[in-house]
Amino acid sequence: MTVKCIDKEFDVTVGKEYRVLSLTNQGDFYRLRNDSGIMQSYREESFVRVPKSDDIKAKCLIDVNVDLCAGNVYDVLSVDTVRKECRVIDDSGEDYIYPCACFAFIHSEEKC
Repeated sequence: MTVKCIDKEFDVTVGKEYRVLSLTNQGDFYRLRNDSGIMQSYREESFVRVPKSDDIKAKCLIDVNVDLCAGNVYDVLSVDTVRKECRVIDDSGEDYIYPCACFAFIHSEEKC
């Protein structure tokens, strides 16, 4: 997922886009690499999501638990093709690792 900074935060630039590495505290903070190259958490309200053609989306094929519902589309942060797992932002707003077999990938060259 890509976000754009809209409010001044330490070591990030207003107007610049950043790749989100993970979410923390139930989605209230984005973890990303700042302008100094350090992984840091920043308030979600300081950023807006920017749709990108290389962002990976996945449609859930089966109900996995209370945080994944069949038919819903989720943002994928990363795919491990060796382990056949993907890190998905689920309905809780947190990112967790799930088996790739639970999803159909949308608009992506990534394959498990």
